[in-house]
Amino acid sequence: MTLYAQLADIFRRKIVAGEWAQNEPIPTLEELAKQYDVARVTARQAIQMLSAEGLLSSHRGRRTTVTYELKNQPVFLSVGSVERDTPDFKLRIYSSQPGLPDRADAFFGKLAGEYQHIHKIDMDAGAAYSVSHNFIAQSLYQRFPEGAEQRIKVARLVSDYGRDFVAIWKEKVTVGMSDEEESLLLGCALHSPVARITRICTDVEGKILYLGKLCYLGSRYETQRDITHLLKT
Repeated sequence: MTLYAQLADIFRRKIVAGEWAQNEPIPTLEELAKQYDVARVTARQAIQMLSAEGLLSSHRGRRTTVTYELKNQPVFLSVGSVERDTPDFKLRIYSSQPGLPDRADAFFGKLAGEYQHIHKIDMDAGAAYSVSHNFIAQSLYQRFPEGAEQRIKVARLVSDYGRDFVAIWKEKVTVGMSDEEESLLLGCALHSPVARITRICTDVEGKILYLGKLCYLGSRYETQRDITHLLKT
């Protein structure tokens, strides 16, 4: 992955997270080059990449502004307490190989074609908080930059590189107790409280592009949901 593409990934996450707000100018090329210790041309290439994706508006003689609309994000968000990027976020992949998800987990959509199975844990400040099994359709997985899944959350890669044919995201959340494998990988006592999430996204034909089975430590999981429309009846 080129340096400017890596920089574009950082900027993209800031935009999607709302750190760089819609219609607001982003830092200048000089400021970005200094902040990330890169050449000015590298910062410019990253901005051009995001402008081509429609996330930024860049015109000669004018400040570059954000065009991405947060309102396009799902109303229901389920996140671990460190789901958002932090300086101390790291992940560890235990295996990455072709494999099919269990059809019993496909509560939504239909399995089709071949999948890449990535088994990993997410960590904050060196401590594991989530273990997951991720199944990505090979047609989508092949779009990922080489080695990107070793640095970036799979769900974000699916969103970033499948934005032109991902149609629907859904997820199911249950609460339970950790089993032996989960306890070992998360470094917690057996039968500790955990939140289990099955996350699925499909294309317009209902074919599953991504199926994730995630287990979060109960102490590191929260849900956020806007229920305003449910109460205005």
